[in-house]
Amino acid sequence: MASIVLTAAGNALLPGIGGAVLGTLGRVAGGALDQQLGLAGSRKLIGPRLENLKVQDSRYGAGIPLLFGRTRVAGQVIWASDLLETAHEDSIGGGKGGGGNVSSVRYSYSVSCAVAIGQGPLERLTGVWADGKQLYDGLVWKSGLAASISFYPGDAAQAPDPVLQAALGVANVPAYRGIAYLVFEQLQLADFGNRLPNLTFEVIAHSAAAAPQCSAVTEPLLESVNTAYATLGGTPPLRVSGTATAARQLLVAGMQNVQSTGSSAAFVAVTYDVNGTLPQEVARIVSPAFTIAAALATMCWALSPDGRTVAWLAAASGSPLMPATLIFYDIPSQQFGTPLPINLRNFARSIVWLDALHCAVADHDGNALGLQVFARRGLAAVALGFTGIWGAGSAST
Repeated sequence: MASIVLTAAGNALLPGIGGAVLGTLGRVAGGALDQQLGLAGSRKLIGPRLENLKVQDSRYGAGIPLLFGRTRVAGQVIWASDLLETAHEDSIGGGKGGGGNVSSVRYSYSVSCAVAIGQGPLERLTGVWADGKQLYDGLVWKSGLAASISFYPGDAAQAPDPVLQAALGVANVPAYRGIAYLVFEQLQLADFGNRLPNLTFEVIAHSAAAAPQCSAVTEPLLESVNTAYATLGGTPPLRVSGTATAARQLLVAGMQNVQSTGSSAAFVAVTYDVNGTLPQEVARIVSPAFTIAAALATMCWALSPDGRTVAWLAAASGSPLMPATLIFYDIPSQQFGTPLPINLRNFARSIVWLDALHCAVADHDGNALGLQVFARRGLAAVALGFTGIWGAGSAST
């Protein structure tokens, strides 16, 4: 400051050559005076900085994508730190006349975050983009992008991320098993307007799906019904959850203690989870026992229109009537009703539901073909009687 004042005074007193000489002397003297007054030294230019270091929270309730094959999907931020501000001081040269050095201070910003990709496990991460700029090409990450980057495929063995544990506490961080996600530590934001960019990911979910494998049923109580009587209508598995193209659980029919006439038997309902490559048993429910009056001849079942109730019938051989047992099984509660003994005039090879509360069994005695109709009362089966359709000789079956 003093050097500027003395230089200006010298130029004012002797313009021209004398002014230049006195100006130089003034700058020297002024510089010395500045040193004495403590006015000389570094000058610092402060660059722009953000006033708000908060990162907007991600929204709740977003769906988790179910991915197939090779696909590109937008990420969903599941955690983010506040913006981290870092100051960088750079020297840009010295001033004239003993004015000292000049430096500038600039600020950079980074954020640590976890971004969910989709339901795991995923096989491989093949590309990452931020606001359309490629950060990862399947082999190499962009240089200087972040302090560390971790990819979790969403398998059942993945552990909690250490970056999240350091920020939130070890006991407060889940492993997010079943969810594929990426964790950036100190993601640099200079290229994205000092904000968290929109991240998209290209992944390979499964390059080659393994063929489903099913272990053979070796229990005699199930094998005798599902194999020996399959040609008579049988008891094919019932889909109790999922869709026709993606079943999640199947119900399989069986019986136990089927040994000889007069023995006690029971129905068995076995539920399997078929999401993986091998079916996993979820539940095995046994009905109340009932007596087999004769050798078992056939078994059939049908699912009600509302998908809630299974009507289940096991028929034995006999003459002139076929002793049989009807029972209802409630899928949501996994409960059997009370077995209802009935007589058939011929083998019952199918059951049909008339509505959610009534079912019918085809039957005939050589003179008439008709239906035995039953109603569901709670879990109890109630016989409503036999309804003839054709008289003798009017039709053949």
